Amino acid sequence: MKLPVVVEFRDGKFKILKKAVKKLEKDGIKEALARNGITPVDESVVMLKILLASAFFRLALSYFVEELKKRRKLRKLLNLSEVPDIKELYDFMAKFGEESFRKAVEQIINFLFGRIGR
Repeated sequence: MKLPVVVEFRDGKFKILKKAVKKLEKDGIKEALARNGITPVDESVVMLKILLASAFFRLALSYFVEELKKRRKLRKLLNLSEVPDIKELYDFMAKFGEESFRKAVEQIINFLFGRIGR
């Protein structure tokens, strides 16, 4: 049996995730996605929020999507009004080449934390 994801906004791990989600919504992130052909940008941000949170909680993506659909607080934490189907998430991940996705992630990291030297 899998445990439910119960959101407690005062818990430190939820505060960290909330900050990360807010940063994903910034214009610089959206620009990095668009520059690398990851569009539509707003939909991509939603998908990235879900992928990040799923990895953050170390949960299977399909289970996490089920939890999102059931739990209003979890949707609020990720600032989501609607939850895409699991198929939409898998289709999103499958349509990008490794190189364009890697470049986009690198630009996102540089935007969030400044340029990191090699």
